[in-house]
Order: sequence, then C-alpha cells, then structure tokens
Amino acid sequence: MNCNNIYIYLHKYIDNSLDEKSLIELKNHVATCETCPKKYDKFTRFFDLLKSLPYSIEPPPDLIELLSKELLKKSLSQINNERKTKIIDDIKKLREQSRQEKLMKERRGLTKKSRMSRLLKMSYTHLSAGKVILIIASGILLFAALAYYFYLNSLANSPWTVESINGTFELNGLKHTDAFWYEGERLICLDSSLLQIIVPGEGRFELEGKSSVLLERAQKKNNKIFLEYGALITDNKLGHLALTIKFGNNELHGNFASYKFYLNKGKGKLSVFEGAVDINDKITINNNYMVKFYNFSPGTPLRTDADKLFEYFVEQFDSGYLDSQTISGIIKSARPEDSFSLLSILERSPLKYRGELFQTVANFFPPPPDVTYDGIIHLNKKMLSGWKYEIEKSIELQ
Repeated sequence: MNCNNIYIYLHKYIDNSLDEKSLIELKNHVATCETCPKKYDKFTRFFDLLKSLPYSIEPPPDLIELLSKELLKKSLSQINNERKTKIIDDIKKLREQSRQEKLMKERRGLTKKSRMSRLLKMSYTHLSAGKVILIIASGILLFAALAYYFYLNSLANSPWTVESINGTFELNGLKHTDAFWYEGERLICLDSSLLQIIVPGEGRFELEGKSSVLLERAQKKNNKIFLEYGALITDNKLGHLALTIKFGNNELHGNFASYKFYLNKGKGKLSVFEGAVDINDKITINNNYMVKFYNFSPGTPLRTDADKLFEYFVEQFDSGYLDSQTISGIIKSARPEDSFSLLSILERSPLKYRGELFQTVANFFPPPPDVTYDGIIHLNKKMLSGWKYEIEKSIELQ
C-alpha cells in the first residue's frame, strides 16, 4: 500500500468491494501519510456530493404550455394549411390533458389537507391546552435526542488498531499480537511488551511494560482512556492526538503534546517533553517539566533535569515533611532554573517559610514592578502567575 496506488483502493472503497485486509491497509496509510488524507477527503466528498444529487427533477408546471406555444409558432410557419387544423387540435388536446392532470394533483392535495385538518381538529377538541403543549414538547425533545444521537455517531472513530512492537497483549481475556480495540474493552500489555495504538485520523501512542487500560470513549478530538496501571507514551510527531487519561479521580489532558506517564498503586510520574499537559484543568505541566504523584495527587512541578538533591528535598516536602530542615535543603540545592518550582512550593508552605522562599527566587529573577513582597507572601494569584510567566520566559531565552 503506497501513495501511487491509493486511488485504486479508494475506488474499491467507494464501490464497497474492498476486502477487510485492504481496508485496514487503506485506513492505516491514510492515518500516517502526510499527503493522502487530502486525497481521501477530496475523493469521498466528491462521491458524497454525487450521492446527494436528486434522482429526478420535476419540470416547471408551465413548461408544457410554453413549449406548446413555441411549437405552434414554428409549425404554422413551416407546414401547409391542410395540416394546420390537425396540429391545432393536437395542441389543444395536449393543453387540456395538462390542465386535467394539474386539476387532479390539486384535488389530491386538497383532499390530504382536508383529512389532516379534520384529524387535527378532532384531536384538539379532545385534548386540553396542557396536553397539547406536552405533546409538542415531547416531539421537540425526541427530535433533539435523535439529532444528538446522529451527531455522536458522526464523531465516532472506533475501533482503534493495536499492534505489537514487542511481545503480546490481552484483549477481553484473549492473547493477540494485533487486534481492533473497541469502546468498553480492557487492554492489558504483558510484561516487557511494547504496543502501538493507532487512533484513526488523529495519531498514535504507545504502551509499555505491564499496563492495563480501558477504552472509555473513542471520539474525534475527544478520546478518553482509563489507565489502571502501567506506562503510556505519546509523541506529537506521530500525529495530532487529543487524548484524556483518567486515573483515580484525576484526568490528564494533552493536545498535540509529547509526554510519558507512569502509574502504579497511586504513585506515578508525568514527564512532558513538548507542549503542555493539564491536570484536572487546574495545573499545567509545560515542556521540560515533570511532576510526581502520591496517592493519585500531584506534587511539585520540577525540571526534568533537576538536581537529585533538590528533587530529594522536594519529595520530602510533598510527602508532608514541612519543617525548617526540608525548606533549608530546598533553598540550598535550588538553581535559577528551579524558580518555578520554588514558587509552587511557596504557595503550599506555611507563612513563616514564605519570606525565605521569596528572597531565594528574587535573587535569581527579580520580581516585575507590579509584583510585591506582601502580594506574594499573601498568595496573590495574579502576582504569582505574572512572576511565573516572566521566569519561564527568561529561562527559555537563556
């Protein structure tokens, strides 16, 4: 399957003559190729337009009469007087026939209208105003429900394709090396295995090691999985994947981001390599940062290249050791690049430690004019966000 012969596959796809293996090849190629999705969209839109054309066209009601007049003029000028009478009679008959057909159609329409009117009149005479309103409201709700149902079907992008790069996996209790993955099914990646999951029309991600994942929702740009345990890797170079990862009572949401997320018994680690990942729509982890989870709760965001000693003291802080020794260790082992993490620690520290943390960050990156000591110490959200933004911008320029 390549770009040169895709039109052959597309023609067979439109004619419903493509076998299952070829159909999988076509979908996989379109999902991974840079140019063929445009051919696919253009080709299917063209045939969808053809299918939407009406099979028959109703001529205007006065077309026969107009044609008759034109025929009469030309005929009278070209034939002799002996045939004029016959032609005129024929045209009159044609006109009369057309008129009769028109009257019959009108009578049928009036009959239908009168029957409907009688039925409606009978219904309204036996129904109260409240019941009529209830019936109308029920009809509107039914129409809305059907419209929403068809809208959801148009968004569906199931099934996903699971391919084994190394080892095997279980799907619904059966072992496979490749299979289709549908909503509501549990996928288990066995020890030392590496799987590639292809999401139609969007991209792909990988599962490695011992992992268990439930596919909760397969919708375009709104996919959701439930990670029970294991490791998941995404790469935005493999497609623009919009994926929400649910774990415990939390959700990770990364659009077009590259990251790795590991989870086991409530403990985990998220490392973002490119883009940004939101945690519960409250915390954003940007590229070159990581965050560890304790009992499913996120800790302090750290640089992925953070010093091991600094990381150790931050773990102590996240584990609940809020004493002067822990704060002192954090301050002494911090680098300028760790200023974002220091402000995150300041937000969750007792008031008596916030002054030291403020001064440490200020020594690395002086606060902007609109950021004050009192505002930071008393956790002014606008000032904290503004200072963090300036720090990140300065780090990126270094």
